[in-house]
Amino acid sequence: MEFRTLIKEQFCIIGKEIFTWDGDGMIPKLWEIVDREFPAIESVILKDETGKLLGKWGAMSSKKRDFSMWEENGSVGLYLAGYEAPLDAEAPKGWTKWIVPGFEFKLGKIEGEGYFYRAFEELTRMGMKPVAATENWIDQETGDFYFAFPVRKL
Repeated sequence: MEFRTLIKEQFCIIGKEIFTWDGDGMIPKLWEIVDREFPAIESVILKDETGKLLGKWGAMSSKKRDFSMWEENGSVGLYLAGYEAPLDAEAPKGWTKWIVPGFEFKLGKIEGEGYFYRAFEELTRMGMKPVAATENWIDQETGDFYFAFPVRKL
């Protein structure tokens, strides 16, 4: 199992938020809503010089909104599906803005059922463990989904 390193200073995500108790299957439904309503945030999110989106995230936090791990054995927390934006960006009506603290992330490409637990065990074997809630990061070049394990706060 291989991990990539992503060093990320504090950053902003504008997206749509749910609480995990909103029901099973809500995260894929949330992404459908974000994709459908994307034009509402297109003008405020970060893009490179060619117009390519720079950051697509599924951010997670405990219900305390402190980016700590989900409670109740990882089943209860907040999820924000969205895109990176400038720190001073305003979230349009109906959207939510989170400022994520800076972290060193270990990125593990999601491969099959149970990947999260296998990756977590491998990080532990390597002497690392997440210091905050694990995020989802979507590589805009390939479309691949990764778990972004925050192993060090900046």
